[in-house]
Amino acid sequence: MNIASLSLFGIAIIAMPITYATKTIFDLNLIWIDPTLLLTLGLFFVVRPQINSQDKIITLILFVSSLISACVGNFYLNPRGDIQSALYDIFREPIKLWLNLLFYLLSKHYLKNHRVFTLKVYSVSIILQFCIAIYFWLFNFGIVSIPGSLGDFCTEASLRQSVVVMGMVVPRAIGTFWESPPLGLFMLAGFLIMYSEIYCESNRTILNVTGCIISLLGVIVSLADQVLLGLVVFFLLGTVHYSLKYKKILLLGGIVLFGLFLMSFLINHVYMKMDYDFAQGSMGERLYHTSLALSLLIDKPFMALFGIGPGRYGEYAAVFGLFPPTVTIQVAPVEIFVEYGFLGVITFFVTGIYLLKTSMKLDGFLGNVSLVSLLLANAFQANWKWEAFFFSLAYFSVCKSISTIKNN
Repeated sequence: MNIASLSLFGIAIIAMPITYATKTIFDLNLIWIDPTLLLTLGLFFVVRPQINSQDKIITLILFVSSLISACVGNFYLNPRGDIQSALYDIFREPIKLWLNLLFYLLSKHYLKNHRVFTLKVYSVSIILQFCIAIYFWLFNFGIVSIPGSLGDFCTEASLRQSVVVMGMVVPRAIGTFWESPPLGLFMLAGFLIMYSEIYCESNRTILNVTGCIISLLGVIVSLADQVLLGLVVFFLLGTVHYSLKYKKILLLGGIVLFGLFLMSFLINHVYMKMDYDFAQGSMGERLYHTSLALSLLIDKPFMALFGIGPGRYGEYAAVFGLFPPTVTIQVAPVEIFVEYGFLGVITFFVTGIYLLKTSMKLDGFLGNVSLVSLLLANAFQANWKWEAFFFSLAYFSVCKSISTIKNN
């Protein structure tokens, strides 16, 4: 059973980049749940990982607060359709959060007890996803061919995920994700974990070094400005931690990455915005959703205590006819405040402090810099509940090695 469960967890790690884009590619008519989360649900009750008291409390309050917000939000806005559709709208996002919390706890268990295997499989997952992303990327340049619905998906994705540089259309890499920012976040999480292994733990295996380099390249080819900003913050703040020799290298890398971020930001939010109204450019869209979401609470202040319900904002936005009911606010702090209310804000704030204190204790300043970088990169995603994000939280919440334990 131990080998079987370990193998299934390895599959869950490799499957992290398999997202709902797969549903579109193969035209699947089903309710999509990420394979990693499905495997997590089964494994969690088979393995029954040991959970410390702090994690139990944090998980419980996140579970309860999201459940309360979902139930109370139903009184403010009745969901659409039949009972099945209504229940799906009410509990879709809370369940996704709960499954990711289980994945976080399960990842901590395997990182403690099967660390070498877990990180090897994680490196393989990074390398495989990068190869897929580059192959799709080359297809958009006409260098390789992809037949059927997969080729159609890549063509359609290149139309909505490209930038124009000096008159030349440059597609952003998306891999098996729907758009480039989640790919960038997946690669950033991989880079920070592999970098920590190489530098802090002197675990310089071929897989770790390869995974570190590949994931850094993956962040760059995604051209996702919020993820690039997170990487810039890591490089620049990381200079505080190093000797003069490494400071110069990191500072130079930070300056180069900042230039790349600035170019990506200007292209995505200024140049590309010239032919759009305020609600169509990505920055304008976020400002629009932020303004609309906050106005809901201004008009009905009593909704601020428990929020309008996780994942329910899109139904309010759809009333104005500009966006579908599946749209999100795309600014995580605002989303948490509006959809989870003051109760959710307090809950997530306490969780963040706990994670920062834990990473500071186990990984020192570099651990906190890594978490800040991840939080910043994830703060402006269309959906912040990604398995790679929760896996990285688990990584920076466990003791890394005997040397780390001795140092603490």
